[in-house]
Amino acid sequence: MARTVKRSHTVMAIPKQQKPQKHAQKQRHLGRRMFMVAAVIAVAEFLFFQHYNALLIHSEQRAQKVSLQLNQQQQKISLIAQQHLDSIEKLYSPLVLTSPNRNYVAYVNSNGTLKIKNLSTEKLLYSKTFSNPITFLRWIRNDEVFVGENDGNGQLVLKTANLLTGSTRLIQTFAGLSPNAQFLKITDSPYTNDMYILIADSSSSVVYHYDTDGNMFQTHFGGLDIRNISVSETGDILYFEDYAGGTFNVGYLTQSPHLNHWSVHLIQQNAGLIGCVGNTFYYAAINQQGLATAVYKFDLQTGQSTLVENLQTPTIARYIDITSTGKLRVLTHPAHYAILTNNSNV
Repeated sequence: MARTVKRSHTVMAIPKQQKPQKHAQKQRHLGRRMFMVAAVIAVAEFLFFQHYNALLIHSEQRAQKVSLQLNQQQQKISLIAQQHLDSIEKLYSPLVLTSPNRNYVAYVNSNGTLKIKNLSTEKLLYSKTFSNPITFLRWIRNDEVFVGENDGNGQLVLKTANLLTGSTRLIQTFAGLSPNAQFLKITDSPYTNDMYILIADSSSSVVYHYDTDGNMFQTHFGGLDIRNISVSETGDILYFEDYAGGTFNVGYLTQSPHLNHWSVHLIQQNAGLIGCVGNTFYYAAINQQGLATAVYKFDLQTGQSTLVENLQTPTIARYIDITSTGKLRVLTHPAHYAILTNNSNV
């Protein structure tokens, strides 16, 4: 009879928590590593941005230092230029005139020689003695000067002196004038090249117009005694100041495009011409002594005037300058031109 043999098997129990514990340990190690990496990255970013910020601050400080040095240098140059200009004006006024950009000065010395210098370097750029006494100067842009000569016998000569080429060009000789006649004002449009020339003696005047084609003809004001003129930037409107019955007045002139017909329009009585800035016309109200007390601007479209500023101290209207930004300056001489004259009405 066969016997059945029973075999017993011992089964080892595996702790259930051992595997999760290892997994948790790995997670903790991984977390610490990631934290360390993040910390290293954060420190690196902090150091990078600190360095970049330091570079920016240093660059900014350096730029400010350079800007300050440039400003100081420019102030020094401006001071030298002003001192040079002051010495020239002291010696040769009133025939002294700075260019619009104030880099150059044109003046006539005691020998009647026209000289043009660089104000900051004092370098002589132009020198020429003219045939007749020079009585009028006006800059054309920053590289050329109108030169008015007077031979004292009723003949005036208008020329230009070119700073770049050193050449002189004859514009026109005006003959048959009064012995006391002189150039009072030249005004031109930078866009159309229209140019107006005012010539006058103590009691009468004449205005000539050079058009864009170079033709010259007389402009008619209906018998008015014109003392000052200024053309608009686009060259289509000529503003004027006239003297009548002991008073000064300002107005403007228009011309028919098809006929040689001129129309005179009054803007204000007891007023003095200052000039045009662009197409805006400025003038001054004047008192019984003939001095400007307030500045106005005139709108051609509406025909209305607007007060710009009341002057604290009355001054001569032609000594008032309006900059391109509309800022008002009171000078000690006519703005934009230099003139040698003994005429009390000029």
